Amino acid sequence: MTHPLVPIADSSIATDNSLLQQSAESADQPRTWGVGIVGLGQQGLFQLERIQLCAEVRVTAAFDPNPQRRNLAAGLECDFADELSSVIESTATDAVFLTEELNETTAAEVLRGGRHLVIDRPWMLTHAELLSIHHQAQSSQRIATYFCPWRWTADFLVASTAIRSGRVGELRSVLFSSFMKHLPGDPGNAGPLREFGFGLLDQLLTLVSSHPESVFAKRQFHGQGVLERGFTAVIRFENDCLSQLSLESDSRLGYRTGWMLEGIQGSYRGERLYTETPDGEIVDEPIQRPNFVPDPFLNELISAWHGKPTTLPSLADAARIVTLINAIERSAETGHVVRL
Repeated sequence: MTHPLVPIADSSIATDNSLLQQSAESADQPRTWGVGIVGLGQQGLFQLERIQLCAEVRVTAAFDPNPQRRNLAAGLECDFADELSSVIESTATDAVFLTEELNETTAAEVLRGGRHLVIDRPWMLTHAELLSIHHQAQSSQRIATYFCPWRWTADFLVASTAIRSGRVGELRSVLFSSFMKHLPGDPGNAGPLREFGFGLLDQLLTLVSSHPESVFAKRQFHGQGVLERGFTAVIRFENDCLSQLSLESDSRLGYRTGWMLEGIQGSYRGERLYTETPDGEIVDEPIQRPNFVPDPFLNELISAWHGKPTTLPSLADAARIVTLINAIERSAETGHVVRL
Protein backbone atom coordinates (compact mmCIF):
# COMPACT_ATOMS: atom_id res chain seq x y z
CA MET A 1 0.00 0.00 0.00
CA THR A 2 1.40 3.40 -0.94
CA HIS A 3 1.26 6.06 1.74
CA PRO A 4 1.12 9.76 0.75
CA LEU A 5 4.04 12.06 1.41
CA VAL A 6 3.72 15.72 2.31
CA PRO A 7 6.45 18.39 2.63
CA ILE A 8 8.46 17.63 5.71
CA ALA A 9 9.07 21.24 6.70
CA ASP A 10 5.50 21.64 7.94
CA SER A 11 5.52 18.63 10.26
CA SER A 12 8.52 19.23 12.54
CA ILE A 13 7.76 19.18 16.23
CA ALA A 14 6.09 22.44 17.22
CA THR A 15 5.28 22.44 20.91
CA ASP A 16 1.66 23.47 21.50
CA ASN A 17 0.33 25.69 24.29
CA SER A 18 -0.76 22.77 26.46
CA LEU A 19 2.75 21.36 26.44
CA LEU A 20 4.21 24.79 27.14
CA GLN A 21 1.90 25.11 30.15
CA GLN A 22 2.73 21.59 31.20
CA SER A 23 6.41 22.52 31.79
CA ALA A 24 6.76 22.98 35.52
CA GLU A 25 10.16 24.63 35.26
CA SER A 26 10.95 27.98 33.69
CA ALA A 27 13.78 28.60 31.27
CA ASP A 28 15.62 30.57 33.98
CA GLN A 29 15.75 27.62 36.37
CA PRO A 30 18.42 25.00 35.65
CA ARG A 31 17.10 21.47 35.30
CA THR A 32 18.90 18.17 35.00
CA TRP A 33 16.99 15.67 32.86
CA GLY A 34 17.14 11.97 33.63
CA VAL A 35 17.55 9.71 30.60
CA GLY A 36 17.27 5.95 30.37
CA ILE A 37 19.15 4.00 27.68
CA VAL A 38 17.69 0.78 26.26
CA GLY A 39 20.34 -1.27 24.46
CA LEU A 40 24.12 -1.17 24.96
CA GLY A 41 25.27 -2.18 21.52
CA GLN A 42 27.36 0.11 19.33
CA GLN A 43 24.64 2.77 19.14
CA GLY A 44 23.68 2.51 22.79
CA LEU A 45 27.27 3.01 23.98
CA PHE A 46 27.60 5.97 21.64
CA GLN A 47 24.47 7.60 23.05
CA LEU A 48 25.57 6.84 26.61
CA GLU A 49 28.96 8.48 26.12
CA ARG A 50 27.65 11.61 24.42
CA ILE A 51 24.85 12.15 26.94
CA GLN A 52 27.37 12.03 29.76
CA LEU A 53 29.19 14.99 28.18
CA CYS A 54 26.12 17.20 28.63
CA ALA A 55 25.71 18.90 32.02
CA GLU A 56 21.94 19.23 31.66
CA VAL A 57 21.35 15.51 31.18
CA ARG A 58 22.29 12.48 33.25
CA VAL A 59 21.84 8.80 32.53
CA THR A 60 19.58 7.38 35.23
CA ALA A 61 19.72 3.76 34.09
CA ALA A 62 20.78 1.58 31.19
CA PHE A 63 19.36 -1.79 30.24
CA ASP A 64 20.72 -4.62 28.14
CA PRO A 65 20.09 -8.32 28.81
CA ASN A 66 23.58 -9.21 27.50
CA PRO A 67 26.14 -9.26 30.39
CA GLN A 68 29.05 -8.83 27.97
CA ARG A 69 27.58 -5.56 26.74
CA ARG A 70 27.01 -4.39 30.30
CA ASN A 71 30.67 -5.11 31.04
CA LEU A 72 31.70 -2.89 28.12
CA ALA A 73 29.76 -0.02 29.68
CA ALA A 74 30.96 -0.71 33.24
CA GLY A 75 33.46 2.16 33.20
CA LEU A 76 30.93 4.75 32.09
CA GLU A 77 29.54 5.40 35.57
CA CYS A 78 25.86 4.63 35.16
CA ASP A 79 23.42 2.35 36.93
CA PHE A 80 22.29 -0.79 35.17
CA ALA A 81 18.71 -1.99 35.30
CA ASP A 82 17.88 -5.70 35.57
CA GLU A 83 14.62 -5.31 33.69
CA LEU A 84 13.46 -3.13 30.82
CA SER A 85 10.53 -2.00 32.96
CA SER A 86 12.94 -0.58 35.54
CA VAL A 87 14.19 1.95 33.01
CA ILE A 88 10.75 2.88 31.69
CA GLU A 89 9.03 3.12 35.09
CA SER A 90 11.78 4.83 37.08
CA THR A 91 10.60 8.13 38.59
CA ALA A 92 14.10 9.52 37.95
CA THR A 93 13.71 9.00 34.20
CA ASP A 94 12.26 11.85 32.14
CA ALA A 95 13.06 10.41 28.71
CA VAL A 96 14.09 7.11 27.16
CA PHE A 97 16.47 6.51 24.26
CA LEU A 98 15.52 3.33 22.40
CA THR A 99 18.57 2.04 20.56
CA GLU A 100 17.20 -1.52 20.68
CA GLU A 101 13.81 -3.00 21.52
CA LEU A 102 12.71 -0.90 18.54
CA ASN A 103 9.06 -1.79 18.41
CA GLU A 104 5.69 -0.15 18.82
CA THR A 105 4.92 -1.97 22.07
CA THR A 106 8.01 -0.73 23.92
CA ALA A 107 7.59 2.79 22.54
CA ALA A 108 3.97 2.85 23.71
CA GLU A 109 5.02 1.74 27.20
CA VAL A 110 7.51 4.62 27.37
CA LEU A 111 4.89 7.18 26.37
CA ARG A 112 2.17 5.73 28.63
CA GLY A 113 4.64 6.00 31.50
CA GLY A 114 4.85 9.75 30.91
CA ARG A 115 8.36 9.71 29.45
CA HIS A 116 9.63 11.49 26.36
CA LEU A 117 10.97 9.23 23.61
CA VAL A 118 13.95 9.20 21.25
CA ILE A 119 14.21 6.41 18.66
CA ASP A 120 17.73 5.78 17.46
CA ARG A 121 17.17 4.08 14.10
CA PRO A 122 13.69 4.88 12.83
CA TRP A 123 14.27 3.08 9.53
CA MET A 124 14.00 -0.21 11.44
CA LEU A 125 10.27 0.46 11.95
CA THR A 126 7.44 0.53 9.41
CA HIS A 127 5.47 3.52 8.20
CA ALA A 128 2.42 2.32 10.17
CA GLU A 129 4.41 1.74 13.38
CA LEU A 130 6.03 5.18 13.25
CA LEU A 131 2.70 6.91 12.65
CA SER A 132 1.07 4.97 15.49
CA ILE A 133 3.83 5.99 17.93
CA HIS A 134 3.59 9.58 16.67
CA HIS A 135 -0.15 9.70 17.42
CA GLN A 136 0.38 8.13 20.85
CA ALA A 137 2.97 10.82 21.63
CA GLN A 138 0.51 13.52 20.64
CA SER A 139 -2.20 11.97 22.83
CA SER A 140 0.13 11.73 25.82
CA GLN A 141 1.56 15.24 25.18
CA ARG A 142 5.10 13.92 25.14
CA ILE A 143 7.97 14.57 22.74
CA ALA A 144 8.70 11.66 20.39
CA THR A 145 11.49 12.18 17.88
CA TYR A 146 14.41 10.34 16.33
CA PHE A 147 18.17 10.74 16.52
CA CYS A 148 19.06 12.95 13.54
CA PRO A 149 22.62 14.36 13.79
CA TRP A 150 22.72 14.86 10.00
CA ARG A 151 20.36 17.84 10.36
CA TRP A 152 23.27 19.86 11.75
CA THR A 153 26.05 19.00 9.32
CA ALA A 154 27.83 22.08 7.98
CA ASP A 155 27.03 21.56 4.29
CA PHE A 156 23.34 20.99 4.94
CA LEU A 157 23.02 24.04 7.21
CA VAL A 158 24.79 26.29 4.72
CA ALA A 159 22.72 24.92 1.82
CA SER A 160 19.59 25.63 3.87
CA THR A 161 20.87 29.15 4.53
CA ALA A 162 21.34 29.68 0.78
CA ILE A 163 17.75 28.63 0.12
CA ARG A 164 16.37 30.82 2.90
CA SER A 165 18.24 33.82 1.51
CA GLY A 166 15.78 33.84 -1.40
CA ARG A 167 18.62 34.19 -3.91
CA VAL A 168 18.43 30.59 -5.17
CA GLY A 169 14.71 30.62 -5.87
CA GLU A 170 12.64 27.51 -6.47
CA LEU A 171 14.89 24.49 -6.93
CA ARG A 172 15.15 22.88 -10.37
CA SER A 173 17.66 20.15 -9.49
CA VAL A 174 19.38 18.73 -6.40
CA LEU A 175 22.41 16.44 -6.58
CA PHE A 176 24.42 14.59 -3.95
CA SER A 177 27.06 11.87 -4.34
CA SER A 178 29.14 10.06 -1.76
CA PHE A 179 31.96 7.57 -2.39
CA MET A 180 33.28 6.22 0.91
CA LYS A 181 34.73 3.12 2.54
CA HIS A 182 32.31 2.43 5.37
CA LEU A 183 33.30 -0.26 7.83
CA PRO A 184 30.65 -2.86 8.72
CA GLY A 185 28.54 -1.91 11.71
CA ASP A 186 26.45 -3.99 14.08
CA PRO A 187 25.16 -7.36 12.84
CA GLY A 188 21.75 -5.70 12.57
CA ASN A 189 22.99 -3.21 9.96
CA ALA A 190 20.15 -2.59 7.52
CA GLY A 191 22.38 -1.66 4.55
CA PRO A 192 23.50 1.66 3.01
CA LEU A 193 20.07 2.72 1.73
CA ARG A 194 18.58 2.74 5.21
CA GLU A 195 21.64 3.31 7.39
CA PHE A 196 23.04 6.21 5.33
CA GLY A 197 20.27 7.01 2.87
CA PHE A 198 17.72 7.82 5.58
CA GLY A 199 19.72 10.88 6.66
CA LEU A 200 20.21 12.05 3.08
CA LEU A 201 16.51 11.72 2.32
CA ASP A 202 15.71 13.56 5.54
CA GLN A 203 17.87 16.46 4.36
CA LEU A 204 16.46 16.32 0.83
CA LEU A 205 12.83 16.53 1.95
CA THR A 206 13.77 19.50 4.12
CA LEU A 207 15.56 21.32 1.28
CA VAL A 208 12.88 20.82 -1.38
CA SER A 209 9.56 22.43 -0.50
CA SER A 210 7.51 20.16 -2.73
CA HIS A 211 5.91 16.74 -2.65
CA PRO A 212 7.87 13.76 -4.10
CA GLU A 213 5.99 12.49 -7.14
CA SER A 214 7.98 9.52 -8.44
CA VAL A 215 11.24 7.63 -7.98
CA PHE A 216 13.48 5.49 -10.15
CA ALA A 217 16.33 3.65 -8.44
CA LYS A 218 19.11 1.09 -8.73
CA ARG A 219 20.93 -0.71 -5.92
CA GLN A 220 24.42 -2.21 -6.06
CA PHE A 221 25.44 -5.42 -4.31
CA HIS A 222 28.74 -7.21 -3.68
CA GLY A 223 29.21 -9.77 -6.44
CA GLN A 224 26.22 -12.11 -6.61
CA GLY A 225 25.56 -11.83 -2.89
CA VAL A 226 22.86 -10.05 -0.95
CA LEU A 227 25.15 -7.59 0.85
CA GLU A 228 24.28 -4.13 -0.42
CA ARG A 229 27.05 -1.65 -1.14
CA GLY A 230 25.22 1.37 -2.58
CA PHE A 231 22.30 2.90 -4.44
CA THR A 232 21.30 5.60 -6.91
CA ALA A 233 17.87 7.20 -6.69
CA VAL A 234 16.30 9.76 -9.04
CA ILE A 235 13.36 11.51 -7.38
CA ARG A 236 11.00 13.86 -9.20
CA PHE A 237 8.97 16.35 -7.19
CA GLU A 238 5.60 17.84 -8.05
CA ASN A 239 7.22 21.22 -8.85
CA ASP A 240 9.40 19.41 -11.47
CA CYS A 241 12.53 19.61 -9.31
CA LEU A 242 14.67 16.57 -10.13
CA SER A 243 16.95 15.08 -7.48
CA GLN A 244 19.65 12.45 -7.88
CA LEU A 245 21.29 10.79 -4.88
CA SER A 246 24.19 8.36 -5.30
CA LEU A 247 25.94 6.54 -2.49
CA GLU A 248 28.74 3.97 -2.71
CA SER A 249 29.81 2.47 0.62
CA ASP A 250 32.69 0.36 -0.73
CA SER A 251 34.78 2.95 -2.55
CA ARG A 252 38.46 3.85 -2.13
CA LEU A 253 37.88 7.40 -3.38
CA GLY A 254 36.78 8.95 -0.10
CA TYR A 255 34.89 11.77 -1.81
CA ARG A 256 31.58 13.55 -1.21
CA THR A 257 30.16 16.24 -3.44
CA GLY A 258 27.98 17.72 -0.74
CA TRP A 259 24.66 19.26 -1.74
CA MET A 260 24.61 20.85 -5.20
CA LEU A 261 21.54 22.99 -5.87
CA GLU A 262 20.33 24.58 -9.08
CA GLY A 263 17.57 27.12 -8.60
CA ILE A 264 15.70 29.48 -10.90
CA GLN A 265 17.65 32.47 -9.59
CA GLY A 266 20.92 31.00 -8.31
CA SER A 267 22.97 27.91 -7.55
CA TYR A 268 24.82 26.49 -4.55
CA ARG A 269 27.84 24.23 -4.07
CA GLY A 270 30.56 23.91 -1.49
CA GLU A 271 29.36 26.71 0.81
CA ARG A 272 29.28 29.18 -2.09
CA LEU A 273 26.36 30.91 -3.81
CA TYR A 274 26.48 31.34 -7.60
CA THR A 275 24.39 34.02 -9.30
CA GLU A 276 24.41 35.60 -12.76
CA THR A 277 24.59 39.29 -13.63
CA PRO A 278 22.36 40.81 -16.38
CA ASP A 279 25.28 40.65 -18.84
CA GLY A 280 25.85 36.92 -18.19
CA GLU A 281 28.78 37.04 -15.76
CA ILE A 282 28.64 34.32 -13.09
CA VAL A 283 29.51 35.62 -9.64
CA ASP A 284 30.26 33.34 -6.70
CA GLU A 285 30.43 34.40 -3.07
CA PRO A 286 30.87 32.58 0.23
CA ILE A 287 27.97 31.89 2.56
CA GLN A 288 28.75 32.28 6.23
CA ARG A 289 28.42 29.19 8.36
CA PRO A 290 25.91 29.40 11.20
CA ASN A 291 27.12 29.24 14.79
CA PHE A 292 27.44 25.72 16.14
CA VAL A 293 26.79 24.46 19.66
CA PRO A 294 28.70 21.41 21.00
CA ASP A 295 25.78 18.99 20.55
CA PRO A 296 23.00 20.63 18.53
CA PHE A 297 20.69 17.60 18.68
CA LEU A 298 20.78 17.42 22.47
CA ASN A 299 20.45 21.20 22.63
CA GLU A 300 17.24 21.05 20.57
CA LEU A 301 16.01 18.05 22.51
CA ILE A 302 16.42 19.79 25.86
CA SER A 303 14.64 22.87 24.51
CA ALA A 304 11.72 20.65 23.47
CA TRP A 305 11.61 19.03 26.91
CA HIS A 306 11.45 22.52 28.42
CA GLY A 307 8.36 23.15 26.29
CA LYS A 308 9.98 25.48 23.75
CA PRO A 309 9.30 25.29 19.99
CA THR A 310 12.14 23.53 18.16
CA THR A 311 13.13 22.24 14.73
CA LEU A 312 13.20 18.61 15.87
CA PRO A 313 11.53 16.26 13.39
CA SER A 314 8.56 14.17 14.41
CA LEU A 315 8.01 10.46 13.88
CA ALA A 316 5.50 11.43 11.18
CA ASP A 317 8.50 12.83 9.29
CA ALA A 318 10.31 9.54 9.79
CA ALA A 319 7.28 7.68 8.42
CA ARG A 320 7.40 9.73 5.21
CA ILE A 321 11.08 8.97 4.74
CA VAL A 322 10.48 5.25 5.29
CA THR A 323 7.74 5.41 2.64
CA LEU A 324 10.22 6.96 0.21
CA ILE A 325 12.82 4.29 1.05
CA ASN A 326 10.22 1.59 0.39
CA ALA A 327 9.53 3.17 -3.01
CA ILE A 328 13.27 3.20 -3.82
CA GLU A 329 13.54 -0.48 -2.90
CA ARG A 330 10.48 -1.33 -4.98
CA SER A 331 11.79 0.58 -8.00
CA ALA A 332 15.20 -1.10 -7.75
CA GLU A 333 13.55 -4.52 -7.53
CA THR A 334 11.16 -4.04 -10.44
CA GLY A 335 13.27 -1.77 -12.66
CA HIS A 336 10.34 0.59 -13.07
CA VAL A 337 9.41 4.09 -11.96
CA VAL A 338 7.36 4.04 -8.76
CA ARG A 339 4.81 6.77 -8.24
CA LEU A 340 4.08 8.12 -4.79
